[in-house]
Amino acid sequence: MNTAVFKETVIKLDGQLDKLQEIAQSTGTQQDIVEIIKALKEKNQSKNFKVLVMGEFSAGKSTMINALIGEPILPERALTATAIITEIKYGADKKAVIYPIKGRWTGGDAPFEVPVTELRKYLLINHNIGDADGKDANTMEGNVIASPFERAEVFMPLDILKDGVEIIDSPGLNDPASHGDITHKYLPNVHAIIYCVNGLRAYSQSEKVVIENLILKHYTTPMFLVTRYDNVCEDNENSGGDPEELEIFRKTVTADLAKHTDLVKPQYTSMLDGNGIFFVSSRDAKKAKHSSPWNTELLKESGYQDFERYLSDYLIKCKGDELSKMIVEGIRTVGNDAIKSLNEQYNAADLSLEEFEQRIKNVKVRMESAKAQADLFVESFELELENALTELKSTCKALPKEAYDQIDTWRSTYQCSVKKEMLHPKRTAEAIAKEFEVHMQGQYESFTVDWTENVLKPEVSKKMKRIGEKLKNRAEDLDEGCQEGR
Repeated sequence: MNTAVFKETVIKLDGQLDKLQEIAQSTGTQQDIVEIIKALKEKNQSKNFKVLVMGEFSAGKSTMINALIGEPILPERALTATAIITEIKYGADKKAVIYPIKGRWTGGDAPFEVPVTELRKYLLINHNIGDADGKDANTMEGNVIASPFERAEVFMPLDILKDGVEIIDSPGLNDPASHGDITHKYLPNVHAIIYCVNGLRAYSQSEKVVIENLILKHYTTPMFLVTRYDNVCEDNENSGGDPEELEIFRKTVTADLAKHTDLVKPQYTSMLDGNGIFFVSSRDAKKAKHSSPWNTELLKESGYQDFERYLSDYLIKCKGDELSKMIVEGIRTVGNDAIKSLNEQYNAADLSLEEFEQRIKNVKVRMESAKAQADLFVESFELELENALTELKSTCKALPKEAYDQIDTWRSTYQCSVKKEMLHPKRTAEAIAKEFEVHMQGQYESFTVDWTENVLKPEVSKKMKRIGEKLKNRAEDLDEGCQEGR
């Protein structure tokens, strides 16, 4: 999806959220639901589409991002490494900007620029607190190592970051030495999640709790990266190299993670050609990209080639859809809570007049909620059509190239029927040129008709079918929501 369409979607959704806010305030909805609407508005007003990379300590988040961008700009350590949020954005020139916490850094409070090659020392957690050199002025807060910096911005000229996409590295969860709550506080600002799972301790109980909470926050389509898969394979090799045991591991972990993402459902798997769960080796991916030229075979074996292709498709096809889906979920939550609140008021009422007024309010809330959801459904349809047109434009760009590749074939089939007049060479040449032009034009028109029938028409049919399935599923979800609210 292009930036203009994404921003237009943001504006439309913001209007729907304003209506929700009015409904919540006029019906006395609980304060926590009002806060949900406020958080959704903040998320919707973000200029960029933020993809948060999160996971437990030592799950390989920073290593994964380094492999993804092809450069070791983020710190990687056996000990806790990342101390702050790092936002990686598109920029024609490589640079990094550090934002200090007010009053915490000896260099002052103003943001400052550093070379990307020096970024690591500002992001690292210094486990030797007494050895701080002024640039790494970490402090202890109880048992937690605290950084003097709030966040960092990194600008890189990467295609995947174009069109308003950010990749965000985060401190590890479930580690006593770092501020894991930084990640949880940042979570309401993001639109999509890549969750890294350490393959050597996949799907721990603490990890399961965190992933389940993502659904409660309306993140229904996280991607999962099972990292350190090379270590898993090495352990298997050292214990006898049983391929069946390795396959059981993959199936078990996939089944556990599939419970927590809608990306395994048909409407996504058919569109993105995958289930959003990947087993990867960041170490091999980095080796492959550091080769000159890239070692494409090693990159494929690392699992990153499939993951990068999937992520690129996801960002193109789903980023507007994911945002609108979150707002729909917010609408449903607010609508159901408002109806529940009105029912409680109705049951507590003593006078028939009050009962009548409560019923009127109840109906009004349902009508407003239904209208908001209907408007979003129509906007989703328009959004899907816009996405389909964008993809079809890309398909149509292939026609001239494919036609160009056929020129030699068409030329070889030309048979001259012009009578050659020795005394009129110019007239003969013009007649031959005209005949050849008509021949080539006919070949091109015939090729275009065949290409439209065999390439473009099936692509249009597939996209229309995909749109129909997605809208049918969404309509069923809305209907279920209405049934639940009765």
